[in-house]
Amino acid sequence: MSISKRLSIAWDGSAPYEDTDTLVLTGRTYFVDVRVKKGSNPPALDWAFAGTRTSTPGAKPGEFLCKWHHLVDSRNSDGSVDEGVVFPHPSDPTKTLERGSMYNPATNRVDPYEEVWLDTVPPPGTQIAFLEKEDGSSFIAIIGELRSGVGKRHAWRVEDGKVICGIGWGEDMHLDLGKGVKGGSMVGPWIVREFWRT
Repeated sequence: MSISKRLSIAWDGSAPYEDTDTLVLTGRTYFVDVRVKKGSNPPALDWAFAGTRTSTPGAKPGEFLCKWHHLVDSRNSDGSVDEGVVFPHPSDPTKTLERGSMYNPATNRVDPYEEVWLDTVPPPGTQIAFLEKEDGSSFIAIIGELRSGVGKRHAWRVEDGKVICGIGWGEDMHLDLGKGVKGGSMVGPWIVREFWRT
């Protein structure tokens, strides 16, 4: 389980860069990934997807082999799978290095990539919840005060009560798990996939 902010990406050996504000909320099994274009005003969505993640220990200490299965994807690549090796950054162990292959929107093919991430683990007692709409069209992630949602034609992020990005969900972005999910595209039924505390 983690809260991950991407610091850079490099495609197929090119120079690393970062043109998005990317936040990934990951639970035990589910994840929601929302990427907002940097400098866009109002905030514009670059890419958003959600699904399940599997992780197995790699050959070296601290190394993990991960697969991210896209169940919902704003770029209509539902069903695609990203695969990568994740391990502590060799020059800065406070960061995570990820190397693998995934769909590249610029080339419309699966390309090798390298990403650098800053991962944080919330303190004990933090509420974690992941919900999937019964028809499989949308996902919601909650870790503490962070909330993200992804659907076919909508995506949003709320951090510390501030709307970072909202496309297609309007005031539905203000989700109160304790009062249920209702209104607009949020109308259920919903399936609670994860609900626990750290």
